[in-house]
Amino acid sequence: MKFRHAAALALVGWYLMLPPLTPNGRWIDTTAPLSAWYKVKPPYASRDDCETAKNGMIALHSPNPSSPSEQLRLKSEEAALCVPSNDPRLFAY
Repeated sequence: MKFRHAAALALVGWYLMLPPLTPNGRWIDTTAPLSAWYKVKPPYASRDDCETAKNGMIALHSPNPSSPSEQLRLKSEEAALCVPSNDPRLFAY
C-alpha cells in the first residue's frame, strides 16, 4: 500500500447515523438517503467504537418502552448505522 493511501485511510472516522422521521413524524424512514440521516456527534475512531456507542444507546432503554415516543426512539437507535466518514452516500441527495 502506498503511503498516501495509508494516510487517507487513517483519516477516516466513523459516524453513528440515525434515520429521520417520516413527514408525519410517526415512523422512522430507513429508506431515506443516508445524507438525510442525523449524525451523532462526535465521529468515532473505529467501527468497533461506533458499534459500542450504538449498543450503549440501545442499552439505556427499557426492553419494553411504555410511550410511543420512547418506542420510536428505540426503533431509531436500533436502525442506526455506523458509516465511514468518506462514504459517498453522505454527500448525495
